[in-house]
Amino acid sequence: MGIMKWVRFVFLILAVPGCLCKPWCAETDRVSLLGFKSNILSDTTGILDSWVGENCCEDWEGVKCDQSTGRVTSLVLQGPGEDSAVHEGHPVAFPGWAGVLGGSAGFWDEAHHRDDPEQAGLTRLTQLVLQDNSLEGNVPDVVGRITSLEGLLLSGNSFTGQIPRTLGNLRNVQQLSLSKNLLDGPIPPVFGSLQRLQFLDLSSNLLSGGIPEFPGRFPNLTNVDLSDNKLSGPIPISLLGISSISAISLSRNQLTGGIPVQVGNLKSVSKLDLGNNRLVGQIPASIGNLQSLWYLNLSRNGLSGNLPDSFDFGIPSLSDGSVLQ
Repeated sequence: MGIMKWVRFVFLILAVPGCLCKPWCAETDRVSLLGFKSNILSDTTGILDSWVGENCCEDWEGVKCDQSTGRVTSLVLQGPGEDSAVHEGHPVAFPGWAGVLGGSAGFWDEAHHRDDPEQAGLTRLTQLVLQDNSLEGNVPDVVGRITSLEGLLLSGNSFTGQIPRTLGNLRNVQQLSLSKNLLDGPIPPVFGSLQRLQFLDLSSNLLSGGIPEFPGRFPNLTNVDLSDNKLSGPIPISLLGISSISAISLSRNQLTGGIPVQVGNLKSVSKLDLGNNRLVGQIPASIGNLQSLWYLNLSRNGLSGNLPDSFDFGIPSLSDGSVLQ
């Protein structure tokens, strides 16, 4: 009877729902993380020294897992950039990015999981944050197959080549930042399918061509920063029809044409930076409808006319008279 009571007691402990036991790492995710680690040439922080043992959900720094499935849901290895709050003061260098996410040693072992892609490594990631490091090479197409991603933050590296069109598959992504890299070529028009997007930052690259249209509804989009590129052509009217936007920066490009009268539809915008382009024509009177505006920069263009009288007071950026210089 004593033995039976002990067995029953152990069974009850194992059967209790909501057990606080740490999850056990899925083997496919562990292998993919080790493949990622093997491609890193320099880790001055020692962070990846913690990536040992069988359970990547326990004590592997920068890795978080789903408590019930053991699948890795978050990988955060952020360097000490000006906006960094992770590993402060310790730079991390990850050269050789192209060999990290693609191929059998990378995030997506496609060759071995054609029949069941869900069994590939790291396909349940919701957060991939590798900002402010020294990553090089192309952003692999394979990133666009991690369709569970809600945050993809790769800014502050040395990525080259074009933005993969496959990123248009990230239908759940809310934050997308590829800024401060060396990316060139056009902005993929497939970005128009990212209807859950809240934050888009492609600034400080070498992107060229026109700004694509923003078809459909973007009910949550609040920030768009495409500044400091080589973008040309007109400002798309569809971008000015997104009423939820609070900040738009298109400065330091080669945009041409006039400021569309539809700029007055941006009822929530507090920052509008169109400076240092090749815009011409009259400043539309509709810009006076922007009652939430606190920062406006139209300088270094070929614009003419006067600002609306409603802007005489209350906009800090107008106080020094530089908005049109």
